[in-house]
Amino acid sequence: MLAVVSLVSTANARLGETESECNQRYGTPKRAAEIIPGCPTNVYSYRGYRIQIAFLGFNGPALKIIFQKTPGPFLKDDEIEAMLRANVPDGMKWRVRESEVSRNADPVSRIGAAFVLSSMGARGWIRDDGATAELGLNKADLTLALPAAATLEQRANNEAEAKRKAAIPEF
Repeated sequence: MLAVVSLVSTANARLGETESECNQRYGTPKRAAEIIPGCPTNVYSYRGYRIQIAFLGFNGPALKIIFQKTPGPFLKDDEIEAMLRANVPDGMKWRVRESEVSRNADPVSRIGAAFVLSSMGARGWIRDDGATAELGLNKADLTLALPAAATLEQRANNEAEAKRKAAIPEF
C-alpha cells in the first residue's frame, strides 16, 4: 500500500485531492459501488454532472474520476477541455494518446481502428506524470486516473485470476 501511495500526485488538481477536499468542491456525496476494487467510491451530483470518485482509503487521495453529463446524452468538446484543464497541475500538460487497439494493430488495421474509434468519439490523453484521461465511446463519459489506479486495478485482476485458477477442479 505504501508503494501505491508514493505513486499518487498531491499537486493542486482534482486528481489527488482528498475526500474532504472533493466534498468541499462538489458537495455531499453518496457512497457508490467501487470503481477500483478495495477503494471507497463516492458519487456527486454537481451542476448537471454525475461525478464518481475512487479514493485510496479513508480520506485518501482521489485515484480515479468518472465524469458524466446528466441527463446526457454526451460530453461536448468544451466540457471535456474544462475537465482536463481542471485536472492538470501547474507545469504539466495533457497530450493526445493512441488507443491500445490502434497501438497494437498492424499499420492497415491501425488506420481502420483509429477511424472507428474517432468516429465513435473515443479519445485518450496522458499527462506528464502518467495520469490518463479516456473519453468513452459516444462521448458518454470521461475517465481520469492516476497511475496508482492502474496498479491497484491490475493487482485486483491478478488476485481474481489466481482465485479463479485455484478454484478449477481436478477433472
